[in-house]
Amino acid sequence: MKVKKFLITTTLVYLAYEIIDFIIRNILLSDSYGALKTIWRPDVMQKMWVLYLTPIVFSVFFVLIYQRFQ
Repeated sequence: MKVKKFLITTTLVYLAYEIIDFIIRNILLSDSYGALKTIWRPDVMQKMWVLYLTPIVFSVFFVLIYQRFQ
């Protein structure tokens, strides 16, 4: 039962993180990102996997730490 609860909680934290990230990056900061388009590095697409892996790792550790001190 604890594994199921852990996986559900981790998934919910991940979804909340992604929703907040979308709101901040695509809605609030989109004009700033557009203005700075000329200084972005062209090879950033090779490291896109980091942008997908980081929130997953963050969610797992967030839930682990929260459960430890609850």
